[in-house]
Amino acid sequence: MIELRHLRYFIAVAEELNFRRAAERIHIDPTPLSRTIRDLEDQLGVQLFMRMPRKLRLTPAGVRLLKEAHKLFIRLERTQRIVRLTDARYRAPLRIGVADGIAQPKLVGADRKLSQFGGAAENLDYLEM
Repeated sequence: MIELRHLRYFIAVAEELNFRRAAERIHIDPTPLSRTIRDLEDQLGVQLFMRMPRKLRLTPAGVRLLKEAHKLFIRLERTQRIVRLTDARYRAPLRIGVADGIAQPKLVGADRKLSQFGGAAENLDYLEM
């Protein structure tokens, strides 16, 4: 399983095309960064970088991984935002207006049913109109 941390490291190296600058960017030492990239290459079974003296270039597989990793992180951010938004909507109070006690008996039954769903009735307010 590829770790998100490894993909973040890969993105930094791929964008900087330099291990030292990438390490500075993500605040780690270059040695573990290089080791992590090699582990990622071993795990994927492909070479992601062409390593030459004083030069680093992406292979076609590296170019593709960079593109897919960016898409993955965008999707992850969207997913986190959607989950938080869903949670906020669930926690928002539900207000029900009741006219002169006509519907009171029915609302008591509804309140009992909602309480069976583990706290769903906590955010329920009845307002007499």
